[in-house]
Amino acid sequence: MNLCLGTLDEPARFPPRGQTGTEARVPWFDRLPGLPDGGATEAGDRAAWAAAIARTNRQHPDHD
Repeated sequence: MNLCLGTLDEPARFPPRGQTGTEARVPWFDRLPGLPDGGATEAGDRAAWAAAIARTNRQHPDHD
């Protein structure tokens, strides 16, 4: 069984115990934890960034 942890209400409560599909992983993926942290992505912390994303977002909301 595979689950998408980002869909859970509290994903931090379910640490992964395995992984699949690693043969298709992009080569730089294992270096992500070593990259500089760009900071919070909440609208209050980076209002201009969040506004730019909101203006170009074409994703349908999960509600009607």
